[in-house]
Amino acid sequence: MSDRPVYEFPADLIEKLRAARHVAVLTGAGVSAESGIPNLSRCADWTVG
Repeated sequence: MSDRPVYEFPADLIEKLRAARHVAVLTGAGVSAESGIPNLSRCADWTVG
């Protein structure tokens, strides 16, 4: 079992999400890294400028 908190979403939000044709979710960088998706800041080929 995980130590992470369980969040309950309001029923009206769930209804709107189910009825939506498109949904965009904006997250911070830590979410992708924690999920195992490599981040660009650790890529050797990453350059700025």
